[in-house]
Amino acid sequence: MNMKLNFLTTVLDQTKSDADSGKRVCAYIIDWFVGALVISFPLCIAWMFKTQDIEHMQEVNLFRLQNIQGTNFAIMIGIIAFAACVWYYIWLPYKVTPGQTFGKKVMGLKMVKSDGSQLLLKDLIIRQGIGIILLEGVLCNGSSLLHDMITLVTHLNFTGILFYISLTITCISVLMSMLAPSRRMLHDYLGNTKVMAAPIEGIDQKI
Repeated sequence: MNMKLNFLTTVLDQTKSDADSGKRVCAYIIDWFVGALVISFPLCIAWMFKTQDIEHMQEVNLFRLQNIQGTNFAIMIGIIAFAACVWYYIWLPYKVTPGQTFGKKVMGLKMVKSDGSQLLLKDLIIRQGIGIILLEGVLCNGSSLLHDMITLVTHLNFTGILFYISLTITCISVLMSMLAPSRRMLHDYLGNTKVMAAPIEGIDQKI
């Protein structure tokens, strides 16, 4: 066991990160909730438009939309919701607040390349899209949305097995961050990125 851990620590980046681990966890929690709101917005609007039922709106998902309006309608709304997910996790930190999702901006963190330079769109697609949304799905509600869409299209229930696969990958990613002072997770290695401390606008400049 010790030999395996020693092997992992030699493979992982040993450069010490200046990003506080607690802040990074808080940023992920903030992004999880805000991302969930962004992703669920199209579903809630579709539900309200079709049912005018506010009481059960918080329970809406693609399968409930399928029951009231059919599979094609549910898939269309799912595509719109997934586009909202891509906007929040990829386009926002690319064009609006470079290197920062809302959570990272609030916590004073920034995503950069491993050499400290600014991320390109392809870097964010690999890090956020492939790493977080597709592989480490527990960190992003867009992953469960994608699993539901796959189930709707194939008529096979992949939701459970895909969740456990993404949970396993997420646990491995968290372990990787704990074993090295760089605190880089799997999606950081995939995108050749890291998270660093960044000034919080309106606060650090005044100090």
